[in-house]
Amino acid sequence: MSEIVQIIQIASKNPKGLLEKRLQDFKNAGLHVQHTPIKSSQNQWPYTVAPLATRSQLLNEALLDRKVRYLWCARGGYGVSDLLPLIPWDTLKKMPPKITLGFSDISALQSALYTQLGWPSVHAPMPATSLWEQNSPENINRLLDSLNQSKISGTNEVTAIGRPNDAAITGTLFGGCLSVLTNLIGTPYLPNTLNDHILFFEDIDENPGRIFRNLNQWQQAGMLKNCKAIILGVFSNCAPANQEQELIYQEFPNRCNIPVFSSSEFGHIAINHPVGLGVSATIKNSLLTWQLNYQDLV
Repeated sequence: MSEIVQIIQIASKNPKGLLEKRLQDFKNAGLHVQHTPIKSSQNQWPYTVAPLATRSQLLNEALLDRKVRYLWCARGGYGVSDLLPLIPWDTLKKMPPKITLGFSDISALQSALYTQLGWPSVHAPMPATSLWEQNSPENINRLLDSLNQSKISGTNEVTAIGRPNDAAITGTLFGGCLSVLTNLIGTPYLPNTLNDHILFFEDIDENPGRIFRNLNQWQQAGMLKNCKAIILGVFSNCAPANQEQELIYQEFPNRCNIPVFSSSEFGHIAINHPVGLGVSATIKNSLLTWQLNYQDLV
């Protein structure tokens, strides 16, 4: 039987037609796709695809469906943190794990599932976005095929910033959209400690001042204590043209006393390579390697 993938819409509105076209990609890969379309409503808040009660119901039904192995979020934007207090956490502790795929605002859900349940997830492209169409068919097909094999892995190129570091670094990956995760500090949906973790961050439309205000909060809350390393992905539209990466990349090592790396392979970008969250990983010889085997979780 093919793996069941539930496509869920729990954040911002989807541009018309994008998701419908992409559902065929999943079916062509031999995956069994489940999707409940959102009915339009004239009275909904314009920043989300549906009212809170509707989005919460869709998410919880997907989380509680024992047949579903993967939850793939249609898009991010805004609205996921609204749902976290409404998730039946005690019931889910008795359920087999599910792998959630997505990025951006979906980082809030992925962090909460890891914190509350220990469930891993994957920072990955989302089908109801224009970036999905810009990704290479090879990258998308490889990711879709890996779901049928119950094994997702990644090899991401990274570059040391500041102090060179030739020694292998091992730890548990955790991260996502920096501004989204920063807003979870002090809540039950972010780990109290990230000892022995390799953090990865990316973001969009946040100027350097706001980015380093976020970093200050991580540091002053003690969240970086005993972390193994930080990997900075692409920070899109975060500074004047042709300066955004340099301004941000150069300043991070000045403010952190742990190894810092950069990577152009993940973020709010077209070629958004998957990065695991809650999985063991190694940085060695300018490569981040990780693997998520579903069979190891059950």
